[in-house]
Amino acid sequence: MILASYVTWHYGRALRSGVLLFNNFLIFLFHFFSVSLLLKTYFSRFGRLGERYKRGLDLESFLSTFLINMLMRFVGAIVRTIFILLGLVSMAIVTILGVVFFLIWLLFPLVIFISFIFGVTLVFA
Repeated sequence: MILASYVTWHYGRALRSGVLLFNNFLIFLFHFFSVSLLLKTYFSRFGRLGERYKRGLDLESFLSTFLINMLMRFVGAIVRTIFILLGLVSMAIVTILGVVFFLIWLLFPLVIFISFIFGVTLVFA
């Protein structure tokens, strides 16, 4: 009776809770690194830094402002790329660790049973 309820819990409720926990970790990392927002604003200026265009037909002022704004967009794209990659790498690590954990979780009762049999044979050998 106790063994049956343990197996039911181990492969039923606990496994479902583990899957939900794993899913919550992935959702947390996706939102923590703001991957969707970073992709939407990929070519926005970094930190809203930049210059406003001045009125008039001053070519030097226009090109200077254009160059600074493009440079800030480039810096913003580099910073966003780094954070997107950090988020994706973190999600990949959590996925790999999650798969390893679930394999260990699925095999753990078998390991306990084999260890018990091996221990009994060592005692009586």
